[in-house]
Amino acid sequence: MGSDVGSIKEAILEEENGYVFRAGGIEDLFQKMLRASQGWERLSLNSLRLYRDKFSKEKVMESFLQALEGIL
Repeated sequence: MGSDVGSIKEAILEEENGYVFRAGGIEDLFQKMLRASQGWERLSLNSLRLYRDKFSKEKVMESFLQALEGIL
């Protein structure tokens, strides 16, 4: 769960691993929290998969090294 302000929304795939709510939108936040609570296990498993595919130490280092190679 994250707001549409800032960069956390880039790690959220709507309805797949979480929800993005409008900043200041209390009703939007409430509705998305309700949906998230109903599908918590699925969202959690999808979040773990996303982490492993994009944000794990190995993936971040791989991207970093590729960027360095591109500079050289």
